[in-house]
Formats: sequence, C-alpha cells, structure tokens
Amino acid sequence: MAYFPQITYISKLATIRRERILPRKGEITVRMGQSVSIVQILARSMQETGFQMFRASEWLGIPPQDVAQYVLLSEGEMVRRGMPLITKPTLIGRDRTYVSPIDGTLHQIRHGSLILQESPKVFELRSMIPGYITKIIPQRSVVVETKGSIIQAILGSSAEGYGKIKMGVTAPDEALKPDVVEQSAIGNIIVGGYAADITPFELAEEKGARGLILGAISAELLDQLHKFTYPIIITDGIGNWPMSKPAFELLQESEGQEASLFGQTPWSGNYRPEIIIPQTAAAQKQSKETMVDPLSGEGAALTVGEHVRIIRGEHLGAMGEVVNLYTQPRTIGIGLRLPGADIKLENGDLVFVPYTNLDLIM
Repeated sequence: MAYFPQITYISKLATIRRERILPRKGEITVRMGQSVSIVQILARSMQETGFQMFRASEWLGIPPQDVAQYVLLSEGEMVRRGMPLITKPTLIGRDRTYVSPIDGTLHQIRHGSLILQESPKVFELRSMIPGYITKIIPQRSVVVETKGSIIQAILGSSAEGYGKIKMGVTAPDEALKPDVVEQSAIGNIIVGGYAADITPFELAEEKGARGLILGAISAELLDQLHKFTYPIIITDGIGNWPMSKPAFELLQESEGQEASLFGQTPWSGNYRPEIIIPQTAAAQKQSKETMVDPLSGEGAALTVGEHVRIIRGEHLGAMGEVVNLYTQPRTIGIGLRLPGADIKLENGDLVFVPYTNLDLIM
C-alpha cells in the first residue's frame, strides 16, 4: 500500500500558485491574465467596525437618566475625533467637555453611557508576490501565479511582508546575535540559525527589519512571536538545533534578492508558513521546475530515493534518503509495531522510521 506523507517544498524553482482571500466580501480590482507586482492591490473590502463605550453618568457625576440633556448630538449623527460630545457648565465658569476619541457615529445613548461606533475602514488585499492572475472568485479571492524559489516552514507569526534577504549567520546551527540584527535590520529580512532569547526580535522591531527567518527558537519564545509587527518564519522546529541544509543553502544563494514572507499559523487551509523568492527569467532556465499548488489537493506517494526529514522521535530534525519501504509493520523501540521505511541519514547512519514520522522534501 502506498503511503502519502506530509510534503514540504524546498525548491530552487517552482511554479507557485497562491490564493489571496478577502476577510469578507468585497471588490476585485484586477482582471484575468493581468500582471501584478508585489504591492499590487488585488481587492478591497470594508473591515468590521468596533464600538467604544463611555460611561458619561459616572464622568458627569449625575444619574443615568439625566445624561441626554448634556449630549450635544443625537443618536446616529456623525462624529469626528476631537469633536465635543458632552458639555456641562461648572461653578467656576469653565465648561467640562468630553470629546470623541474616534471618527464614526454616536450609535446609542443607553443607561447613562455613550456608545460610539467607529467608521468602517477599507481593507486592501495586496498580491505580495509578482506574477499574473490565473483565477478570480468574484467578491472573494484571486489566485496569483509566479515562478521562483520556495521554502515551506513549520511556524510563523501570522504577519506578511517582503524585503531583501540578508544572511545574519554563516552556518545553519549558528545563533543570531543582537549586534548582527542591529547592523543589518533596516529594510532586510535577516536569516539566523536559531534564537534563544527575545533580544534579536526586539532589536529587529526597533531597527526596522522587514522580517526574520530562523531554523529554530526556544520554546519560551513561542507565545511572543505574535507581538511583533514584522513577519517571523521558523523553518524547522523548537529548540537549539540547526536549520535544514537545503533551506539554509537556498537562502544563502538568494542573499540580496527580494523575498516575500507568509506567516500563516496555524496553517490556513492547505497553506503553510513559507518564503517565496521570485526568480528572473535567466535563473528559471537553469533549474528544474516544481509545481506548488495547494489548491490542487494532489499528494505524492513515498518512494525509494526520496529526500525526507524526520519530524518526530529520536532523530527529530534529521534529514536523509529513503532506501527501503516496508509493507509490513516493524517493532520500534517503545514496543509498537508500525509501518515505515529505512532512512539513510546525512551522517551515513541507517535508521528505521515510521511513515507518520516522515516529511517528504520536494
């Protein structure tokens, strides 16, 4: 029986299709076949508006039923930030005034409180990769196709961004140092082996980095990734271990090129956190091409000779080649019998790994 493992794409040249989806129904602003840039606006929609409550009776020191006589506007009227909403004369001759903290409307006066509704804001969906439009779902989404390098990762900070790749380390197991970030941050996506503390992340924010790419981070940092405005991509895992060799070498080759970072996490539908590096026509002619299209739903069966990564167990993070596939279960160290494969690791060791612990690298 064939086994269809999880696939991670680390490819120097791929045809990549990405669906860009509006958070709610809106207007598509591009047409089929149109060429688009990284910053091209593909679609627009109105974002959901929020509400703010001001406890006017407490601020005025009066019963809730008396608040309405001091309010300068009627329910439903437009307000602007800084516009007076409430005025109450004082004994010393200087009126006490409350001004609106937002642009929007006076939604309601209720139980002595003013409920303000913020004005709708326009959300603009940008391409984030150069390419051309291959599919449009009216009011909802656009598919952009491009050719370039791709590195799929395991963790991201949810943010998106783009910038030039800057290597911050010379080896995949090297820690990213704060002084390197400080010197290289402005306008760049900085690459490091791993990070053990929050300092490089804070410096990257302060100095204007466009993103960080790391092989691994310490477990203590996981909950802090989302507080930064720039995208953070973790290619391999948690702990002090190196970035995978194929990913590191591809990033090294791409230093100085512009890349797009997509930090979806948890994985959004079929999409994963990933790095996309558009390639020139000249570079495309020199590499074997892969198709990366999560919308197709197609998988690949594991075969002898495939390059894989171990994602669980004793050899977590190690990479190697499939040399033998087993159709019958074999006993592993903890006494379970599981189907799996013999993997020749990069250091030459031969190990048996259950299929469920393998990630196919393509």
